[in-house]
Amino acid sequence: ILSAELEKEAGAKGKRVLKITFGKGNPGHVSTESFEFYFTELCRNTVLEGAELVYNEVNKEGFFVESIETED
Repeated sequence: ILSAELEKEAGAKGKRVLKITFGKGNPGHVSTESFEFYFTELCRNTVLEGAELVYNEVNKEGFFVESIETED
């Protein structure tokens, strides 16, 4: 999913990701602690390693990427 979002961002492919903002809606099935553990493990040695993860509670269903901030 994040790879697809990076492809959409103009000029973001291959750039280091600084911050990812997620929308976390109802029902709240995603444990942020578990998500961050697996994210850290899966993103080692990639452009996503070290990215700040931010979660916004939204009045919507699901867990999704709201925005991705990359280096200039």
